[in-house]
Amino acid sequence: EKAVAEAPRSNEAWNALGVALRASGRPAEATGCYQRALDIAPGDLSAVANLANALKDLQRYAEAVSLHRRVVSRQPTSTSWTNLGVALHDGGMLVDALAAFEQAIRLQPDNASAQFDRSQVLLRLGRFEEGWAAFESRWRLPDRPPMPNYPTPAWDGAPLEGTLLAWPEQGFGDAILSVRFLPLLRQRVRRVALGCKPELMRLFSGLAGVDELVAIGAAAPPHIAHVPFMSLPEIGRAHV
Repeated sequence: EKAVAEAPRSNEAWNALGVALRASGRPAEATGCYQRALDIAPGDLSAVANLANALKDLQRYAEAVSLHRRVVSRQPTSTSWTNLGVALHDGGMLVDALAAFEQAIRLQPDNASAQFDRSQVLLRLGRFEEGWAAFESRWRLPDRPPMPNYPTPAWDGAPLEGTLLAWPEQGFGDAILSVRFLPLLRQRVRRVALGCKPELMRLFSGLAGVDELVAIGAAAPPHIAHVPFMSLPEIGRAHV
């Protein structure tokens, strides 16, 4: 705000204020700042993309997509294609979103955000074989906590003559979704120890395919391999 007050004709200052407002959860106010930046410098593609993202936050998807397409037409980078894909995905335009994410990956094969977003679109489209395999890209997201530093290897689905430790990595819904695969995968291992959040202990008590419940925060029991919950669908698809 001080920068804008000192340089009211600076499109960069207005754009920066918009970024700060959106990051503070105020996208409606951010749109006004981005629009002011564009009034000063209509060709400012950064402000166009930022305005599109703020409109997406406000669920004004058609406008957001239109602006992102404008950016892509003039600056077809992996980032701009990813931004377009997110707006399309959030707006329910799944086929077009998939095409946008795939173009982003073609331009930058190590674009982890586009890879992960693509996996979610594939799953929503019911393309589970591709989707669950692609979902493993979540470990490459820059802001994601790393896998726990267990001394044992991550399970690849091969038969185990010992205990497998399955551990929760995300929220309650993802845990409930994933444990349905344990009875099938239990056929490939001698024993399953299931890491469990306290709120789910009663629900998971007596769950088929589970030999031991371990409360999160307790010491991990002896095991010879471990697996995160959200890898169970992919392992189950590939090995059962």
